[in-house]
Amino acid sequence: MKYSLGTASCIQPVDSNNSVIFNNDRDILAVAPAEKNKLSSLLIEKNIETLAFSHLFPDGKGSCDEERITKLNGKEYCKARLFSADLCFASDASYIFYLQYLGNLKQAFSGSNIALRKMLPLTASQSNDENQLKFLFKNDIIYRYLQSVHGSPQFWYERLKDLFSGAFCLGNVKDWFARVEMQLRGSSHVHVPLWVDKAPKYKGKNMDEKTISEIIEFCDKYITTKFPSREEDAELHDIIKDVQTHSRNHSKSRLKFHKTTCRFDFPSAISRRTLISLPYLVENEAKVERVKIAKKTLRDMNIELNELEKEKILNWTNFDSLLAKHG
Repeated sequence: MKYSLGTASCIQPVDSNNSVIFNNDRDILAVAPAEKNKLSSLLIEKNIETLAFSHLFPDGKGSCDEERITKLNGKEYCKARLFSADLCFASDASYIFYLQYLGNLKQAFSGSNIALRKMLPLTASQSNDENQLKFLFKNDIIYRYLQSVHGSPQFWYERLKDLFSGAFCLGNVKDWFARVEMQLRGSSHVHVPLWVDKAPKYKGKNMDEKTISEIIEFCDKYITTKFPSREEDAELHDIIKDVQTHSRNHSKSRLKFHKTTCRFDFPSAISRRTLISLPYLVENEAKVERVKIAKKTLRDMNIELNELEKEKILNWTNFDSLLAKHG
């Protein structure tokens, strides 16, 4: 069996002989008799989905190519199946890989048709010219049409250009370490500590005022937060408002102990500059009383911030007025 785009996929091997040899004949390959018949095309054959997955389509209806009142393209059909209330489609790994392979196949053929319509000027003599072919491969002209096919080299090259387009160096990075963590819903996030050249070193409570000032200046230079208005950046404004601000839709557990405030102490107090918090040693009764007063003040500020937050998005004026009131 020769390699071809129409037979290689995640759910079937390129060469069936390898599957038999490497698995020591433990897997049985059941092949339907097909003498003197032609292979069915995934893109042309009707009802091939219902025939291949009869356990998902017991009545033989509901496939992608079936006539509907509201027409669905390939991506819309995949979303409807995988996000359906009926989990039999989303829980079938073979069916998911089938949809992925079918989508990649459609994108590959669509891209190749576009490339053929553009008609790359190439004569028979040029196709035999080694230097000409090297030039075409070096400049990605041969497989540029695959940039929409997930997993292809051209697809990742486009993603790499998107990544580098917004990247700029904040300093000379000497070392780094990255740890990718996956949340329960499947979304990933990365923790990355960076060691930057000529960065001031934190030495704990034994630092002098000069070192503290250098650290604060360094942090304020490279770490900034801003909530732009809709006039400045409408897209970023909506993203921050939706996913980076305190939600008023508390669950019961978040209001379990405090009926008026969030038990995670949101919204948090903010500062116009970086602050270095050092351990506060409670050595006498006066300092104990001072800690109690500070906690009560923060608590009162948090209650007022929660009340203000119900009416509008908090701004610097709200924090400044509260600091002046409780300071």
